[in-house]
Amino acid sequence: MKEMDEKSAVEAINGGLAIIAIGIASTLFFAATGFGGDVIEFPEAYFDVGGLLILGFFLHRKSRVAAVLTLVYFVVAKGILILETGKFPTGGIVVSLIFVWYSWKAILGTLNYHRIMKTKGQSKTSPLWLKIIGGVVGAVAVLMITVGIMTETSFLVSTEVQPGDQVLENDLALLKNAEVIASDEEIEFLYSSGFQSVLESGYILLQDTLIIYYEESESNVQTYRVPVELIKAVNQISEGGVLDDSVYRLSFKTIDDTIDLSLPTESNGDDKFIQALVKKLN
Repeated sequence: MKEMDEKSAVEAINGGLAIIAIGIASTLFFAATGFGGDVIEFPEAYFDVGGLLILGFFLHRKSRVAAVLTLVYFVVAKGILILETGKFPTGGIVVSLIFVWYSWKAILGTLNYHRIMKTKGQSKTSPLWLKIIGGVVGAVAVLMITVGIMTETSFLVSTEVQPGDQVLENDLALLKNAEVIASDEEIEFLYSSGFQSVLESGYILLQDTLIIYYEESESNVQTYRVPVELIKAVNQISEGGVLDDSVYRLSFKTIDDTIDLSLPTESNGDDKFIQALVKKLN
């Protein structure tokens, strides 16, 4: 391990804090502009931001674990991006190396800082309860960051109703290849209740059609197309919350039957989907 004096160790730790701040700022920036909407519309981004804030707090307290997890975060984030796209974005090589370098320096900084404090007799052993809390918080931070990254890169399906311009290209390609939608059809809203694949099940609102689909087998997706002109009314039968979805019942003009739609309340996605559908009935 490269030895540092106290000043150099603190500077290395501050460098780690700086890249965490840049990571938070860039995440919020791309959530607000890169996906064409308001930050509030992208709760996945808050997983990244929340996790980085936790890491930043503990790194500020010279935590060696937080320094290691910061490096792990940037490596995992880039790794998932490469696996998802199948290529390494050459434009990001320099930036990636800078982030990894400063993360590594922060690790060395925390190790040297604690070595120096121990030499000075100022090293303090954290109580067991604080170590337990720190471990739990660290695990939560990693989980939040991992879920955020995996959701944003389609390793996990988004848990919210998505406007058409926010549907990931990979998900759009899957839907077209499975013939859930035609190549020339444009999605207004999409909600998939799937976990690993958007094809597992969901609803799609097109200009004049509501699509309800589910994956019957790995190579067979059942699709039901409901022309909007046949829908008589849409009524809410239960209001959702943080842990449950809102449920809406569709009745029809020509048949005595109903269909229930369950939609999540995140970012008022249920309201937006239903309002867009009801507007087409008028």
